[in-house]
Amino acid sequence: MVPITIQLRGAVVATFIRCKSIKTTAHIHNVSEITVRQWVQRFKAIGSVLSRPKGGSQPSMFTHASSVAMELLLSPDFGDASCVAKELHALGLTSTALHRITVARHAKMLAKSQGTPIKVFTGRPQQMLSKSTN
Repeated sequence: MVPITIQLRGAVVATFIRCKSIKTTAHIHNVSEITVRQWVQRFKAIGSVLSRPKGGSQPSMFTHASSVAMELLLSPDFGDASCVAKELHALGLTSTALHRITVARHAKMLAKSQGTPIKVFTGRPQQMLSKSTN
């Protein structure tokens, strides 16, 4: 089954409004009568022939937020990924304070797509040597 474009949907509805016949409209646009009936009913119900919003989860971070996260993670002044997540939320770049792994994953994907891969370390940092052991 071939998807019907928004332009064809609008043309089908406009033709139906003009000629008031499902059969004639289907013949003119070379679509089935069921298709004409479906889009005319949708137009009458909601006043539009646009597609319904799709389900599924929305992206938690967009490219701008990922680039800011990558800059903050690579800067020596900033803490770990959980601090970056809180800062992104404070700046209004994310709707909620994301998990540290989500922030690190998005920054890592962005860096890889830009050709400069980064490595995300987990766990506690190594203990620095004291002056007496140096």
